[in-house]
Parts: sequence; C-alpha cells; structure tokens
Amino acid sequence: MAQELERFAANEVDEYLARIRYTGPIEPTLEVLEELQRCHILSVPFENLSVYGKEEIVLSKEWLFDKVVRRHRGGFCYELNTVFSLLLDYIGFEFQRHASEVYSRKTGRIGPPFDHMILVVNIEGALWLTDVGFGDSFLTPLLFGCSADQQEQSSGTYRIRKEGDRCFYEEKVKTIVDEFDPKSPFTHDRICTMAKPWGRITFSGNKVTKSTYLGDNKIRKETKELLGGEEEIVKELEQQFGIKKESCLYPEGSMYCGSDQSKERKI
Repeated sequence: MAQELERFAANEVDEYLARIRYTGPIEPTLEVLEELQRCHILSVPFENLSVYGKEEIVLSKEWLFDKVVRRHRGGFCYELNTVFSLLLDYIGFEFQRHASEVYSRKTGRIGPPFDHMILVVNIEGALWLTDVGFGDSFLTPLLFGCSADQQEQSSGTYRIRKEGDRCFYEEKVKTIVDEFDPKSPFTHDRICTMAKPWGRITFSGNKVTKSTYLGDNKIRKETKELLGGEEEIVKELEQQFGIKKESCLYPEGSMYCGSDQSKERKI
C-alpha cells in the first residue's frame, strides 16, 4: 500500500477533529490513538451508499476529505482507513497501510487479496492493529503481538493469533450483522452501520437494527422495518447516521434519482 497522498493542512485537521468530536491532545501516543479511533468509529459510519448509487470513488485526499468530513458521509475500508491515515500522518504517528483478507467463519474461507485495508501503527516498538473501516469492529486498537492473549473491549473479546505466515484477528461476540459477507446484501443493497456507546445501529435493505451490548459477549437486537419507502429511508439515514439526502447519490428508480447535487458538493 505504497500510494503517496497529499498531506492534510492544519485547518483541515481542525475540521476533521470537529467531525469526529475529538478535543484531546494532538501527539503520537497510544492514548491519543485509542481515543482518535474510538471517536472516529462513534462518529463516522461504515456504509456503501456510493457503491450502491454508482458514485465514482476516488482515493485522493481532496475527495475523501470532502466526502467524509465536509459532507458528513461514511465509506468502506479503503476510504475510511485512508483518510484516517492522513490524520495520523499529520499528528506524527509511524504507521503502514496494509492490504488484508477477510476470513469468513461461516464458510471457513479466506477472501480474495486486497479484500480489506488495515493500518499498523508503531508506538515505541509495539505494533497496534488500527481499523476504522470494518463495519462491526473493535473500538480501540489491538496489540499486534501475534499472541494468544485475549484483549477485552465492551464490544467483545479479541485476539490476534499467528498461523504459519499469517496473522488472524479473531473476535468472540455474537454476530451483530451478517451483511459483510461477500455473498450478502452489501454487494447489491444499501448498508450503513455505526457504533454507539451502548452498541451499534445498522441500516440494511429496508430495516434498521439496534444492537445493545449486554456484557459477557451478549447483545439484544431490536429491528424496525421501514415501510414508508424511500422517503422514510432517507429520513432514517439522517436521523441515525447524520447522512443528508443532498450528500448522496441515489440509483435509478429512486425518488431522488436525477437530482443535480453538484452545487452542494463544491468545496
């Protein structure tokens, strides 16, 4: 992942930090990294609305900053972890971007190369797995020691283990969403999910699911079906995720298809 990207300016960092509601110190420490990832995941949704709406995706600083920060959108792994890496770079963190593969416990298979993107941050010689773009993910970085040690978080129990020349990140938590499987609606339907202090809120298809963490790796699910059509879906996206109608492209057949949103998108 050696792509060179333009760096953030100070005013862009200020906007970014306001977007994720971070008000702490700006220094390359583990405490800052943990809080930045937590704030990002609690503020920026994982979503595929651009893919579903056939919007062109450009992994450049300008495009990602406009989408995630100024338009208050989310994105998928390559978008979110790329723009987050630019923030880490400005602050002075030492890190590497890595392509990775997603293992499906359901099928027992490993996904194709470049299926996912992660960040590995080096802090005083310790490597930390950092990821703000995996949908249902860990809230703070995991120590990348390739050991069998479990790492507890409110969202579940995690560990990183080594098998041959591969390192696997595993989670022990009842599945909140199944939509991230390659054969799932993620590839052909809208999905948007964001962590909350109490759990997670997920929109998929025409349903919204509230998942509340109960402790001991248990959750409680409450699902609401959106019967009001496109208008109710748009309202739900804004209320639950802060995504406004004018910040999205909608597919042919949608009530908003064909609307000219170029003016709203100008920086």
